[in-house]
Amino acid sequence: MRRPEELVAIAKAKPLRTRDGRLKRPLSATSINKTLTTLAAILEVAFEYELVGPNQWGGVSVEIHGLPDKDGKPQFDDVSAYKFLDLQIFTAEPTKMRVEFQSQNVGVSAAQPPQFSFRTKSGMNAYKIKLNDAAQPEWVDPKTDPKDVLKRLTSVNVVVFRSSSPPLPRTARPM
Repeated sequence: MRRPEELVAIAKAKPLRTRDGRLKRPLSATSINKTLTTLAAILEVAFEYELVGPNQWGGVSVEIHGLPDKDGKPQFDDVSAYKFLDLQIFTAEPTKMRVEFQSQNVGVSAAQPPQFSFRTKSGMNAYKIKLNDAAQPEWVDPKTDPKDVLKRLTSVNVVVFRSSSPPLPRTARPM
C-alpha cells in the first residue's frame, strides 16, 4: 500500500523517496538475478530420502556446489575465513550424518576429504559445525591440511546414514 506522499509524487511525476528523504531506487537486474539464484540454490538443497535395505553402511548424499561448473570443471570458493557451517535439518527419526568438504581438480588432493560426523535429533533442528573440527579419518595417509581444502572448496557433501549404522566419533552442538 502506498503512502499519501508517494501517491502525490507519482501524480506529479516526481521521483519516489524513502521516509528519511533518500531517493528510492528499484532493484537492478543483477540484484534480482542474484537473489533468484540464491533462492534456487537454497530450494535445490532441500531433499527427501528413505533408506531401505539390509546394508548398515548404506547412505544417501547430496553434493552442493557453491559456484556453477565452468567448462565442465568445478569452480572453487575460499571459505577459510568462515568459522562455522550452520545447517537446519529435519529428520523423522534420529539419524547419523556426515558433512564432507571437497576440493576437486583445483590443485588440492585428498584421498578422503576433511569431514565432520554427527547425530541428528528427530524433528527440525539447527546445527552449528565448527569448520576447524573438520578432519580426515585417522587411517588416511598422507593427510591434507583442512585449511587448504577450505581455501579451494569446490563442494560440500551431506551424507545421511541409516539409524542402524555404527556410532560416530563426533557430535555437532545444537544451536
